[in-house]
Formats: sequence, C-alpha cells, structure tokens
Amino acid sequence: MASQKDTINSIDAWLLTKKSPLAGYADALVWCARKSGVAITLSLGIAQAESQCGVDPLYNQSDLVGHNVWGYGQSPGNGHGWLFPSWPDGISSVTDWLFKGYVSQGLTTVELICPKWVGVYSQSWVDNVSQVMRQFGGDPEKCSRVPLMNYGDGTPPLIVENP
Repeated sequence: MASQKDTINSIDAWLLTKKSPLAGYADALVWCARKSGVAITLSLGIAQAESQCGVDPLYNQSDLVGHNVWGYGQSPGNGHGWLFPSWPDGISSVTDWLFKGYVSQGLTTVELICPKWVGVYSQSWVDNVSQVMRQFGGDPEKCSRVPLMNYGDGTPPLIVENP
C-alpha cells in the first residue's frame, strides 16, 4: 500500500501530465477527502469523468474560471455549475458535499452515487470514475472512510463511523 505522500506525488504527476488546473492541488484533494470522510480518489475520479480534470475542450470554460471541474451544481438547463473563489475552496466544497449529500445518505459506491450526481445512471461515468479510483489504489465499492476530525486544539481526532 502506498504512503499518503506517495499517493499525493502520484496524483500530482498524473495531473501535471494532463495539464490539469488541479495539478499542484493533490495534497488538498487528499486532505479534504480524509477530513470529509470520502475515499481519497472519489473526487478525482469524478473530475475525470466530468471534465477530464479540466482539460476537456467541450467543458464549460466558465466552470474552470469558477474552480469547478466536477460538474458540481450543474443542473439541466443551467449553463454552469457552482463557482468557487479558488481550487482549494472548490475541492473542499465538493468533498464535503460528497460526504453530506451522498456517503452519509448510504450512497457509498460509485454505482450508487452515479444516478444522483449525473441525474441518470451512466455506465460510462461509472467506468471513468472507477478506473481513476483503481489507478490510485481506491475501490469504487468503498467510497466512504472514517473522517479525520482534528480541532487544532490538541484534542485527539474524533472517530466517527460512517453509516
């Protein structure tokens, strides 16, 4: 099993080869996922499925300006998804929402997440997200993890079991 530092380096190298705007933010992807209680590779897989991590020429460019490569908040008929002031803000918001709106609701596999995230079931979306998750050591059947909660005041992390 790869160390967290190796995982971060591996993700960043992959994002750099893609020329993704997420390159340089692998540490934020990992930290926010651990903090939120979702699999480290889930938001990365969704970014790949939705926008090829921000390099799909057909992706709405206003979403890139708004630091959103996940299609987050993009409802049918809406020209773009939610806009964030920075990549760390986008990463944090998306991973928090993946926990609150999906994992904590029992949607703990890529197949269960898909219809709610996409609006319909899409095998190609499931395959894209799953492939990236596996590439970086994740398991599409286990999109939840115990959240890491540290209040910064010396209080030990609170261990919360996911439903």
